[in-house]
Amino acid sequence: MTSVSFQMRNKSFKEIVRYFQVFYILVGPVTTSPIDSQVVQTTSGAAIGVTTDTAHSFYGIHYAQAPVGDLPWKDPQPVVTPESTINATVNTHVQCHQSPNPFQLLTDDESIETEDCLVLNVFVPGAISLQYSDESLPVMFYIHGGGFKFGSGTSDDIDGGNLANATNSVVVTINYRLGPLGFLTLSEEGREYIRGNQGLKDQQQALRWVQQNVANFSGDSTRVMIFGNSAGAQSVMLHTISPVSDNLFSCAIQQSNPVNLAFIHPDVDGALRISKRLSEALGCDANTTSERDCLLNMTAEQITLQTGPIELLTAMEEGSSLYVDNTFFPILDGEEFTDLPLNMIQSGNWNSHKNVIIGVNTEEFVEYQFFYPQKWNETRFLKMNQDFYGPYYGEIITDKYVELYPPPSGDYRITYGEAFSHYYMDCPNQKMAKYASLSNKSSVFFYTNSHPKLSDICVQTGGSREDCKYATHGSEVRYVFRTMPNNEDYHGDDEVVENQFGSYWGNFAHSCTPSSGAVNLGNFTAWPQYFPNGAAGFSGTWNYLNIGAPMSDVRDQYRTEICQFWDSINYGFPTHEQSSNTTTTVGQSVSDTVSLEVSTMPTESYESTDFTTSNSISVTLTVPVMRIWIACTYMCAALWK
Repeated sequence: MTSVSFQMRNKSFKEIVRYFQVFYILVGPVTTSPIDSQVVQTTSGAAIGVTTDTAHSFYGIHYAQAPVGDLPWKDPQPVVTPESTINATVNTHVQCHQSPNPFQLLTDDESIETEDCLVLNVFVPGAISLQYSDESLPVMFYIHGGGFKFGSGTSDDIDGGNLANATNSVVVTINYRLGPLGFLTLSEEGREYIRGNQGLKDQQQALRWVQQNVANFSGDSTRVMIFGNSAGAQSVMLHTISPVSDNLFSCAIQQSNPVNLAFIHPDVDGALRISKRLSEALGCDANTTSERDCLLNMTAEQITLQTGPIELLTAMEEGSSLYVDNTFFPILDGEEFTDLPLNMIQSGNWNSHKNVIIGVNTEEFVEYQFFYPQKWNETRFLKMNQDFYGPYYGEIITDKYVELYPPPSGDYRITYGEAFSHYYMDCPNQKMAKYASLSNKSSVFFYTNSHPKLSDICVQTGGSREDCKYATHGSEVRYVFRTMPNNEDYHGDDEVVENQFGSYWGNFAHSCTPSSGAVNLGNFTAWPQYFPNGAAGFSGTWNYLNIGAPMSDVRDQYRTEICQFWDSINYGFPTHEQSSNTTTTVGQSVSDTVSLEVSTMPTESYESTDFTTSNSISVTLTVPVMRIWIACTYMCAALWK
C-alpha cells in the first residue's frame, strides 16, 4: 500500500483538490491512471488525461448520450449521469458508423465503429498547469470533413497536441453522426417528426459542452473559434448562418468548403424523397406496419451500406450529378435554415458580426486525372463534360477550357481536374467570400494554399515521388495540425508552411484577426481584409493571402476570368440536363442485391458493382458519372486514411 501524507494548512482550494487527485492516482488502479495524468472535472465526469512534454490530452469524453434505443435520429441528449471517472488517457479511435469505403482507406486496425460515438478530444498546452493556472486560453474547435459520410475527430492526423502547444490554445476535436444515421428526415402519422440535420445538432451539442466545461481546461468560453475542412468547412458555413449556433462561437475558418454543394441542399420534401429511397431499399416501405420501427430494427451496418446506391439513385432521379458526392447531408429544414446558404449570406441574413476566413487549395481536384488510365483528347474531354454537366453546358464548358486551359501535353485529363476545381471550390468560395464581405458588419479574409504535399494516388499509379506533389483537397490539414510525418518527404519548406498556418490560425483563435501578433512563429506577411476596392496599403482589388514557401504573399483577383465565366452560366443551375444514356428504374420485386450496370466506352471498361439490399434498384450509369462518384468517394476517404 502507498503511503501519502498531506499538509493542508495555508493551502488554496485548488491545491487541496489537487492533493486528493494525486492521492487517487497513486492508490487507484494503475491501468486507468498513469502517474503523469491530469484530472479535470466535467459535466460528463472526472476526466483523467495524459501529459507529455507537448500537451495534456484527454481522449474520448462523451458530450452526449449514445444515440441508441429510441434515440437514433433524434436530437443529441446531454449526459445526465456523469461517470465517476473517465479514462481519457488513450485514443481508442472511436468513430461513428461510416459509409462503406471501396478504397479501404479508412481501414484502421485501431478504429472502432460504434453508435456510441458522440465523443470529443481536448488538448491543452503542456506548459499549462491545469490545477494551478489562472490562464484563460482561446479554443480552437475543429469539425472534421469526409463528405458527411466518412471521417472522425479521433484520427491521428488531427491529434491536437502539437497545434495546442504551438498556438497556446485549447484544441477540441469531435465526432458527429454521419450518412443516413446523421442526416435523415422521417415523417410518419402518429409519430414524432424527425426534421434531420442530426449531425449538425451533434456539433452544436459539442459546442454547448465546450461552453460549460472548457474553463476547467484553462479555456475561454467567450473565444471559441470553429474551423473545419471540406464537409467540416461546410458545417462551419452553416453555423455562421444558424441563429442557434450564434452564441456558441466567436469566429470561423472554412478550409476548402465544397460550396457548390450548397446549391443542392434539399428542402424537407426533397429530404423525405431521399428517406423514401432508403426505406424502399431496406424493405421498409408502406407495406410494413411502421416505417420508423422497421428502420430502427435495422443494424447501423445495414443502413450505412445503402449510402452509395442511394447517392447514385438520387443523382439520377433529382437530375443533378452533385448528389453523387453528397445525398445524406444538411437540409433546409424551414426553421433553422430557411434558404440556400449563399442566398442567406448575400442578403445579410447570417451571423455577420463574426469575422470569417474562407479559402481553398490551388489544385483541389488535380488528382482526378489519376482515376482515368488513358490520356484524353479534346473529343473525349467534350464527351466527359457532357456526361457530367449535360449536353448544353458540357459543350459551353469545353469550349471555354479549350480556349483558356489547353494542356501543354495535349492530355485533357489535367484540364478536367482544373475545371472541376474551379466549379466545386475556387469560384463558389470566392462568390461566398464576396457576398460575406459586402454584407458583413465585421471582417472577411480570403486565402489560397499553394504548398504541395505528396499525392499517394499519383505514386500508386506510377508517378515519381518528386513529381507527385500537389496542393490538393485536404492537403493542408496535416500542416494545420502539425502532424506531418518526419520522413524523407518532410523538408524545411513544410515547416515554414506549418508555421504560417500556426501563426495565422492561432492569431485568429486569440483575437479573430489573423495577423494580430498574439502567435508569432515567423515573420510572415500581414493578411489584409477581403475588400472589393482593395485593402489599405495594397494595390489591386479583392486582395487575398497566398500561403506557401518560402513566404506567404498578398495577391489580388484570384482566377477572375474563369470565375466570371462560371458566374455567367450560373454554374449550370437550376437545370442539370441528363444524358440520354442514363436511365433509372426501381424494381418492385424482392432481391438480395442492387445492381449498378455501367455502360462502357470503347476505350475502357468498368466492372459492375453489387450492394446488398432488400429491394431491387437498377441504375444504368455512364462511365463518367460512375467515375466521378468513385473519385469523390476517394477524395473524401483520402482525408482520413
